[in-house]
Amino acid sequence: MAQYSLPAGCNTPTGRCWIYYDTNGDYPSIGVINIGYDIAGLSGLLAPYLSSLPQDPSGNSWHTYQYVRGSTSGSPPYGYGIYVRYESTGYCRTGINMNPAWWGVGECQ
Repeated sequence: MAQYSLPAGCNTPTGRCWIYYDTNGDYPSIGVINIGYDIAGLSGLLAPYLSSLPQDPSGNSWHTYQYVRGSTSGSPPYGYGIYVRYESTGYCRTGINMNPAWWGVGECQ
């Protein structure tokens, strides 16, 4: 499998999910669609593209990042979202074609 070289800003789970999609034709799936799972479930799927997944720097286990994949056949089709916590602004979500109902928080700025 090809190793990709991206600018530093793309060296994230979000950037690597794009590459996974380009290679596999779909976003990574680690469980039931529209259900959030611990981002650690992506480690094996993204291993060819990302050496390690980020963890909350606070070390608190209840602050784990989450990943959700939407239905690509829905109307509208949803991509994926990653739920993160920033110390300065709190929880937010980032991703591609996110369902606004995922986690009930705003998009990361």
